[in-house]
Amino acid sequence: MVWIAEEAYNASLPPGWTEHVDANGRTYFYNTNRRESLWKHPLDQEFVEIANYWRRAIKAGGFWDIDEELAEMEEQIRASLADWMELYDETGHKRASQEFVLLNVACSFFD
Repeated sequence: MVWIAEEAYNASLPPGWTEHVDANGRTYFYNTNRRESLWKHPLDQEFVEIANYWRRAIKAGGFWDIDEELAEMEEQIRASLADWMELYDETGHKRASQEFVLLNVACSFFD
């Protein structure tokens, strides 16, 4: 399960989020679109859920006991990504899209 912690620690911020340090030296995250601040990484809950699924799969001896649940989650993720835009840099080259960021997290779950 160390790989989940490593992925979480090294996770890029989703588009619209920036990382800051307050006057007391504490790290926080700010969403410029929603004007919202968080003390935890914006993807923290997703990694907690991945760790919980991993624990359940290990306990069950494999993913087959939770396959249907994972398929439903994938369907929900795809539906929520339907309205997201592709991102391009200043030269017009396609950058990682919001969909890519979440799918990359989900795919690393199965590695």
